[in-house]
Amino acid sequence: MELDDCWNRQGVWGQGQERCTELDRYGHCHNCPVFSHAARRLLDRDIPDAYANEWAAVLASPKEFQWSNPYSSFVFRIGPEWLAFPSSIIREVIARSRIHKIPHRREPMLKGLVNVRGKLEICISVGAVLGIRPAAMGNEQNKSSERERLIVAEREGFCVAFPVSEVKGIVHYDIDRVADPPVSVTGAQDAYTGGILKIDGIEVGIIDEKLFFQTVKRGLA
Repeated sequence: MELDDCWNRQGVWGQGQERCTELDRYGHCHNCPVFSHAARRLLDRDIPDAYANEWAAVLASPKEFQWSNPYSSFVFRIGPEWLAFPSSIIREVIARSRIHKIPHRREPMLKGLVNVRGKLEICISVGAVLGIRPAAMGNEQNKSSERERLIVAEREGFCVAFPVSEVKGIVHYDIDRVADPPVSVTGAQDAYTGGILKIDGIEVGIIDEKLFFQTVKRGLA
């Protein structure tokens, strides 16, 4: 199929006798009916047999697709411990606010109530649930820091808030990067640590959120 590709021979920059007389009317080759007609001829041309057969084989072949870095966790720090929950249960992260004590409640994990956008949420201590000793947290438990945040997490309709020393944010990774926890995990109890993920030179304990929330529910019942 031969095309009159005058836009390649003359174009919009042709001078003198080479200048297309239709440019005064259309201003640019792309606005000219000759260019549009050539484009339609290219699109309407018959498909070569080899091309059709190649794509038929591609579309008929089994599909093998694997997500790159399909897992994501939300990483934060409690005292000296870097921990992570699945990012799917993190509802929001806000500035740390005042925690209101609940009278006649003395559970170690229960810190009180916090106001989150006009709604009172239960505030817990992740360190108390995981067994992070207050002594290991040093002055951070009594000293306010600009890195401190309040995380609101929700699983199966049960919502809690908890203060953290620092937030790293969401990280994406492949499951092959997760190592088995050592025999003894410093600070966090073995039962809650599903694996260890190394990120930027730090070891992050991935917490089993199902077991964690079950413990919190039992402790607050």
